Amino acid sequence: QEEGEEGEEDRGQQYLPFNRAIGTAMVYAYLGVNNVVDHLDMMDRTYECGKLPWLLPEGYTFVLLVSKFKRMMMTNLTTPLWLQRSILWNLVALQASDGGWAPDDVLAGALRAAGGPLM
Repeated sequence: QEEGEEGEEDRGQQYLPFNRAIGTAMVYAYLGVNNVVDHLDMMDRTYECGKLPWLLPEGYTFVLLVSKFKRMMMTNLTTPLWLQRSILWNLVALQASDGGWAPDDVLAGALRAAGGPLM
């Protein structure tokens, strides 16, 4: 293939949006942490769901999101000052693999520095 050319299998590929990945990962984490679904069954379901064509930031997988949410639900959201920790978790989730952050509207929103939408 020439550089810049799309592969035949890439054309028309539909991706599931990031916000749906976040919501689904939160539900999977909740079901796992609260033992609503058998542990082994939950692992299988998480792995299978991870195979879907999610549109995720670089370095993230669906399984990684589920594990991060599980960690948050087991400790961080059940103790005082959980709101402050959730803001920090949001910032950590936006961090790139090189340790930096992309200067975009999502980061500005997490920092509570976003203005209105640009027209």
